[in-house]
Amino acid sequence: MFKVVSVKSYNKIKIFICNSFKNQFGKQFVIKINDYFHLYKEAKLNSTKPFKARGSKITRCHRCFLKDSLCICEYRKTLETNANFLILMHSNEILKPSNTGKLIVDLFPKTKCFKWDRKKPGTELLNELNNDKIRPVIIFPNQYLSEPNREIDSSEIQSLNYEKFLFIILDGSWYEARKMFRSSEYLKKFPVLSLNSIHISEYRLRSSDNKTHLSTAEVAANILKEFGEGSNAKKLFQWFELFNSHYMNGKKNIDTKNDHLISKILTN
Repeated sequence: MFKVVSVKSYNKIKIFICNSFKNQFGKQFVIKINDYFHLYKEAKLNSTKPFKARGSKITRCHRCFLKDSLCICEYRKTLETNANFLILMHSNEILKPSNTGKLIVDLFPKTKCFKWDRKKPGTELLNELNNDKIRPVIIFPNQYLSEPNREIDSSEIQSLNYEKFLFIILDGSWYEARKMFRSSEYLKKFPVLSLNSIHISEYRLRSSDNKTHLSTAEVAANILKEFGEGSNAKKLFQWFELFNSHYMNGKKNIDTKNDHLISKILTN
């Protein structure tokens, strides 16, 4: 089950109190509410039934969603990036503790998060997509692209300055992501970037028939790597690896933190 999160107003900024950090270190760990937590809060309020998926009985940190004893909040570092990310989340994904889209927001808090709707995208999302100062591009494998003329090459983006692009990542299971890609009329006018990386997914929390199918966090890390932000890519990969490792330990009821990965994060 989830603990009740403490949300308070501090200098007119919404903040989040990480109870796990308080339990371990005797003080509260304060984190600003980001786009993902706005979605999470809304999804919880609108939820008509309790979360009963595998692992639902685990008492989790309400910030990183890992088992309390495996909380990683204290190791999180806020980073600066010139890449603009927009995560479009399937409704089934928002409340899942195993979601990796939130890991992108952890490190890059300016990341935009919106709930996907097939027919009625929200006004704020449409404003982002129709912003004349930035060019949206959808990140998706080209084997699912029925219109080859929509594909854009990474070299073309680089020549036009990648900072002027909005990288849209569809966050859901692979079945859900394909549905989002094919059935969203308001997305069909945007070009599609297919990553050339042959990186094999390290995501062990869910299964896929194709090992080159990447998790949402891995997609963002590969984008950073593709456009010259190798240091940020490395740090996001490491953050993802730590989350992955601790989540698996929580499933196996192993209350041991991965000191090796933690050391790598703290020294970079």
